[in-house]
Amino acid sequence: MRRVWAVACVGFVVAACGGSDRLGMEEFAAQSEDLVAELNTTVDSLDADWTLQEPTAAGARVYWDGRMGARTDFLEGLRAINPPR
Repeated sequence: MRRVWAVACVGFVVAACGGSDRLGMEEFAAQSEDLVAELNTTVDSLDADWTLQEPTAAGARVYWDGRMGARTDFLEGLRAINPPR
């Protein structure tokens, strides 16, 4: 599900971005895949930490704040690269 979300975001960015410093398709894909891998690593780490602890409200807050931060970082990373036309 995370990969589907990530690919949808890439498609959105490709459609919405403008600019003159365009990347080639291969470089854009490589940078996008790096961002997806970083997001997946962060979320997997948060998931692993969450399953090892006893559920608490404070723990849930840390978990969801971490996931939202990871997604925000991912989207900011996508917005920072210029897709090819």
